[in-house]
Amino acid sequence: MAVAPYAGFVVPGNDCDMKDETSFFQNVAHSIDGVGAVVYPHAGKSSQSECYEVNSFTAYKNKREGLWGAFTTQKF
Repeated sequence: MAVAPYAGFVVPGNDCDMKDETSFFQNVAHSIDGVGAVVYPHAGKSSQSECYEVNSFTAYKNKREGLWGAFTTQKF
């Protein structure tokens, strides 16, 4: 996970329907001068080319979008 000046979080997504996965879980982006989180498919998980997701994430009072992703996948 990384924190950048214009995004609260830049992280890989979770596998779909994996409710116990905790790589990015219960995070809050508050008052960010940009996007709350940029979530991308994990390069080491071929299943994420079809689907990846974010669970239990909250974003508020951010200058731009709360959650952003524009990566190639069939379902997000």
